[in-house]
Amino acid sequence: MLFWQPGPNLWFGVRLPWTLADAVIWKKSWRLASRLLMVMGVTVLISWRAFFISTAHLLGLSCLYTVLLYRWKYGTWRFWKDLGWIDYHPVVRCAHCGHFQRLRDESELAVAICEACGHLSRSRQLGGHPLVVQLHNFWRLLSTMGRRPPQSPPEP
Repeated sequence: MLFWQPGPNLWFGVRLPWTLADAVIWKKSWRLASRLLMVMGVTVLISWRAFFISTAHLLGLSCLYTVLLYRWKYGTWRFWKDLGWIDYHPVVRCAHCGHFQRLRDESELAVAICEACGHLSRSRQLGGHPLVVQLHNFWRLLSTMGRRPPQSPPEP
């Protein structure tokens, strides 16, 4: 499983609508699930209790990881499905006005312009995730709290 990575399908891998809508998220979830399955194989040799614990981690973490990756990338949990079995497509949410827009695939995300307001749909992605930016600003504030501001040299 570590070396073989099939594309999105309905038989192998983490088969959620969010993974079927985006090939990059499919690959990341496949990589995580394969590592967790390797850990499950080792833990079954140790004890059955550890095997059941690692099985719960596999189910919980692989599903949660996939959904959070999709939310972080597109700004929504929505997706849309065309006719067919695995024809899922991503939906992006405009950071400016909140309008939802359908995309054909993940390659349109970088150039998607909102149909309602005309802004880039994911312009906040350029600066990173909003929570990460807030934490970075908070850390910068904490690191400068005990310091004195730089003093200019006295004028003659």
